[in-house]
Amino acid sequence: MGKSTEDKLIFARNLLIGGVPYREIQDLLKEKYGSGLSNTTLKNLQSRVDRVKELERKVVKTEFELEKARKEASLYKELYFELKDVIMEQMKK
Repeated sequence: MGKSTEDKLIFARNLLIGGVPYREIQDLLKEKYGSGLSNTTLKNLQSRVDRVKELERKVVKTEFELEKARKEASLYKELYFELKDVIMEQMKK
């Protein structure tokens, strides 16, 4: 794949990420590079863009859930030691 084709794909991908319709992308590619891309290539590129967006959403959700789990674990740890201290005090009596 030549530099021009690679640049074209990057340019098209960025437009897809921005939500630009296929027709406009084709026009912009023709204007900038002298030719467009096949609709199959654009559809495949759109599929990859959609997959990346979905993975990004999953990462954000997972990070949120992980932070929540860390806070809960910290709380349970704190409660465990408080309960342990109370039981130890009662056992001394």
